[in-house]
Amino acid sequence: MNIYELMKLPNVTFEEGTIERLNIDDKTEYVAKDVLVKTVWELVGCMPSWRFVANVSRHTSSSVHIEKFRVFQDGENIGVLVSTWYRRNYCVGMSGGKLADYEMQRTKDVHKAILMAKKTFKKKGIGDLLDAADGESRSVIRTAMHDMQRRVSASFDRLKPHLVHFALTENRSKFETMIDGLTQTKEALVTWTDTGKDLAVATDMDMAYGARKFYLVVARNGQYIVRFADDSANIYDDGNLPDDLRGKLGLLKLLTAGQMVSNVGCRVNDNTFVLLKEEQC
Repeated sequence: MNIYELMKLPNVTFEEGTIERLNIDDKTEYVAKDVLVKTVWELVGCMPSWRFVANVSRHTSSSVHIEKFRVFQDGENIGVLVSTWYRRNYCVGMSGGKLADYEMQRTKDVHKAILMAKKTFKKKGIGDLLDAADGESRSVIRTAMHDMQRRVSASFDRLKPHLVHFALTENRSKFETMIDGLTQTKEALVTWTDTGKDLAVATDMDMAYGARKFYLVVARNGQYIVRFADDSANIYDDGNLPDDLRGKLGLLKLLTAGQMVSNVGCRVNDNTFVLLKEEQC
């Protein structure tokens, strides 16, 4: 077998858009280490439910270098296979699945690599899935709050000399008249006002998250895995999802990742949502 035959198999593909972006055709040279190709080839045959997505690490006008395959099962990324130089040999490295985020196992033996992949690459259980979603949700909310705090602070620093001169007790219209023609200062005023509102929403979200006054929802395969404040969890579908969750979830699905709505919640990523409990309304 070789990399050309491997890439023709039905459950082996390039990342979406790669062929068009790099103009890959029948004349393109594929470059990949044998140990990686042999490992993926054997896994394709014995694990038909897995899908292997090739990542192009380098390319020229006539060639693409493939050093990594992401492995999926039922749409879920269960692990990564890479070719890596380790102890004077090209090896197969693997990460993800049951391994910790920072951990990578390596071997130059194809047979061992196959056994390791079968043992390591597993779909996450509901508890693991929710724990990962919980951590990412906390990070997205906290990062958004800190980013807005920095923007509010930077905008206020630009406004400060004018505010001190004019006095904060005067009305907004007089202040705008005073800074008429000062383009950067007027932009800072808008940013300060608008971002200040967003900061209030992010701060409320952060406080609710810290007090566990929310529902964590992970959408997967047409179902909704919901973790409640007491850490209990349940699985729903569109037919039995509680109405108070359905309305907020429907609104959050219209947002992009990282966006928040006051008294509703936050869309963390494509599949993870934080819904504020009703007492926050």
